[in-house]
Amino acid sequence: MENRRRLRQEGLIVDVTEALSEMLEQEGITKAELARRLGKTKATMTDLFSGKTNLTLRTIADVADALGFRWRIAFEREGVDHKRRRPAVRKTA
Repeated sequence: MENRRRLRQEGLIVDVTEALSEMLEQEGITKAELARRLGKTKATMTDLFSGKTNLTLRTIADVADALGFRWRIAFEREGVDHKRRRPAVRKTA
């Protein structure tokens, strides 16, 4: 049970980090530019994207906002056959 929970936690971290990285790439924004927009250091961004620092919901929301996105999160019932999906992000108007 504990191993499964830990695996799910790590999977969520990877999914969110990949989604944020895709947003950066899609928008043509570097981590240095994102750091500037957030008033953080580039080292802080590197730590966030490497998993060294915990991604809080506030941090995720701040990054999405700095890139002009908002979050939509979906939960799925265990045991349902579905493709693994990352949290959806949508560009705000």
